Amino acid sequence: MQYYKAEDVMQLTGAKINKAYEIIRNLNKKYKKRFPECELLQGKVPKWYFHEAMGLKEEGVEENEAQTKSEA
Repeated sequence: MQYYKAEDVMQLTGAKINKAYEIIRNLNKKYKKRFPECELLQGKVPKWYFHEAMGLKEEGVEENEAQTKSEA
């Protein structure tokens, strides 16, 4: 599984470092409620979950969709 660190969250959201850590903490709390059996890494958030929670498409998905449409 791939993770975002606070620096990545800063880049993606434009937030400062403290806010990035707050976002990660909040997302990890929600993740733990959804998947109680999972262990989480402090200061990191799974990439797929970050994208889902923030309403973003995963990296490369947009490119693959555009390529598939152009081939059709």
